[in-house]
Amino acid sequence: MRAIFVTLPASDAEAMLLLMLRERLVAGGSILPTVHTRYWWNGEIVAEQEAAILMETAADRVDEAVERIRQLHPFDAPRIIILQPSRRGVDDFYRWVFAETRG
Repeated sequence: MRAIFVTLPASDAEAMLLLMLRERLVAGGSILPTVHTRYWWNGEIVAEQEAAILMETAADRVDEAVERIRQLHPFDAPRIIILQPSRRGVDDFYRWVFAETRG
C-alpha cells in the first residue's frame, strides 16, 4: 500500500479525486480543503492557498496513478509525494486498498 500526497488548486481537488476513484487508480482519498503552501519558483518565494489530497493505492498502481495525476494537474511541476506507511496493525485496511484498486 502507498499513500499519494498531492497539492493543487482547491477548485480542481474534487474532480481529480473522483476521477482517480472512478478509474480505480486509488481506493480512497481525503481532501484537505485549505493548506498554506510556500515554495521557491523562478527565484522568488511564492505563497499560495491550495487544497491537498491524500490518496491510498496499491503499490503496483503507483506509477499509473502518478502518470494520471500529472495529466490532470494544472502545474508544470506538481507536488506529488509517495509515502510508504508502516504495516503495523493495518492489514485489514491494506487488503481493502488492494481489493478496491483491482477494479
